[in-house]
Amino acid sequence: MSTVEFSATDLSASAAWAAQEQVTLARPVVRRRTPIGSDPEPDWRDSSACVGLDLNLFFPISTVGAAAQAQIEEAKAVCRECPVQRACLTWALKVGPEFGIFGGYTDAERRELRQRSNPNARLITAVIPPCAGSSEGSDLN
Repeated sequence: MSTVEFSATDLSASAAWAAQEQVTLARPVVRRRTPIGSDPEPDWRDSSACVGLDLNLFFPISTVGAAAQAQIEEAKAVCRECPVQRACLTWALKVGPEFGIFGGYTDAERRELRQRSNPNARLITAVIPPCAGSSEGSDLN
């Protein structure tokens, strides 16, 4: 069995290398984007009715069968009571999440909204239908 010996020079070189690596791995300084003393505007998602709920409710694993339809209807019931339903639907139509219930609409219903608004586009704009408590639709442009 052989023994490896380290000199003080070897150890100080290792320490210097480690210190250099820590500097390069350190996180960059994040600059504050809002003035000191003011809070950023609250995000619409903070006011959503689904905050704190099990999000699996909004991502059914199937759309077929009575249990799946009951889950979809339960999620849509939460959305109907949501104060930011319109903002959620607008976001979903702009960003285009592929799965899940957003703004009270399933992924298939959102695709249909987009197709009706612009049959030649994949994910551009859509006319937002009236949500609970609203009297008119709106264009996302």
